[in-house]
Amino acid sequence: MTPVRILIVDDHPLVQRGLKLTLEAAPGFEVTAVVDSGEAAQECLDRADPEVAVVDVMLPGIDGIELTRQLLARRPGLRVLVVSHHDEALYAERAIRAGARGYLSKVEAADQVTAAVRHIVTGRLYLSDDIKDRLVLGSPSGSPLDELSDRELQVYLALGQGQSTRQIADSLALSVKTIETYQQRLKLKLGLESGRELIHHATRWAADPGARPDVRAGPTA
Repeated sequence: MTPVRILIVDDHPLVQRGLKLTLEAAPGFEVTAVVDSGEAAQECLDRADPEVAVVDVMLPGIDGIELTRQLLARRPGLRVLVVSHHDEALYAERAIRAGARGYLSKVEAADQVTAAVRHIVTGRLYLSDDIKDRLVLGSPSGSPLDELSDRELQVYLALGQGQSTRQIADSLALSVKTIETYQQRLKLKLGLESGRELIHHATRWAADPGARPDVRAGPTA
């Protein structure tokens, strides 16, 4: 039986090693490449020839959601499993909209990544019951960040990681003026009054992704 070829995309060496050891210990799996960025994933895509990509949300440069879109544009048949320590309620639906076939918390990854990969290889979605209910019912997560577009969330998280406006613009291939516009939208949507306040809240959330930011939700238009 030909093993399922897997690409791992994660910038944390311990997580890379853990995922690789876990997956290769399971019968029927072969990890053909382990890389630490979206750019590296795209560069090795043809060489690694994966059937499944296990992708972290937070990556340097291209984030996991955008990378999912780009990988699937090149290989529509690729099965993507997004793995992250970030809030499932915030990211799982975004990952599925981008074309991923599943979302797995890193807290559960060691125990469930093998089952998750086997699940998505068959063409099924791998999601928690809570997220399945949200997708069916269209119910909000309750987080003010849920109102952000994918691009706005990218900018918010980059600010939380300490990136400057210029660094964010370069990593997203956008102009500084465009990033400044996104920052203005973020302040409006999250009810924040200044750029300093925006950075403070983004930094705090980046440090504790499971926490709910204490923001005053403003207009969403």
